[in-house]
Order: sequence, then C-alpha cells, then structure tokens
Amino acid sequence: MGVSVSVAAVQQRLSLESAEYVSEINGLISAWVPVLNYAIEPVYVADTGNSGLQSTLNLAALELVTADMLAVLIRVPGLFDGMNVGALQVTAKDLHDDVRAMREQGWARLSPFLRADPEFARTAAVLMAKDKQGAVAP
Repeated sequence: MGVSVSVAAVQQRLSLESAEYVSEINGLISAWVPVLNYAIEPVYVADTGNSGLQSTLNLAALELVTADMLAVLIRVPGLFDGMNVGALQVTAKDLHDDVRAMREQGWARLSPFLRADPEFARTAAVLMAKDKQGAVAP
C-alpha cells in the first residue's frame, strides 16, 4: 500500500480552512509519495499489519509535504506581510526555521526505515581512505 498523505491532513496542519491551495497540496503529495515509497525499505512499506509503523511512516510523509507547502506559502506575496496601525508595527514571524524543523523532524522519523544507499557507502569508503594530501591510501 505505501505511505499516504491526505489534503485534509496538510490543511489541518497548516490551519488552512479554504480550498484555495488544494491543487498545490495535491501536486506536492503526488511528487512526494512515490519518492518516499521508493526510499523506504520495501519490507516496511509492505508491513501493513503493523499500524504503529504505518502511522509513523504516514506522519513523516505528512511532515515533509507540510514543510514543502509551508515553504510555498511563505513565497506568496502578501500572505505573511506585516501591518502598521499608527505607531504599532506588527510583523509576521519568520517561518523559514519552522520549515527547516519540520523537514528535519520528518526525515529523522523516516531515517530508521530508509533503504541503504550503496553508492553512499562506496563514496564514504573512498573518502575515509584518502590521506591528508587527498590520495587514496593503499
């Protein structure tokens, strides 16, 4: 079955009550879900009887999609602008840290279940074998 993310869950996470961004959310879900299903070890994706595992994978996917949607919303002109009322100036919170934290949380939640990357293992072995001058040690 694989991971799943719903538009309603992303909207709830972002407190979006209108349907204005549904197509953007659907696009992000369509982009993320196949990538995550591939990145996760197939044994975990297939373990549909383990509801805790599936909830963890789905929550991580939700966090990643939501972080990307928040990054999209940050770039919408006027959406997070501040305002002036007399001498009072109200500015919006910088949400870039929230995007970064949500992404990190999603990847941290997924990390135990990701496929091993054999290319990374080969690259790391070569980097570790280099001496101080950059030559590969025998």
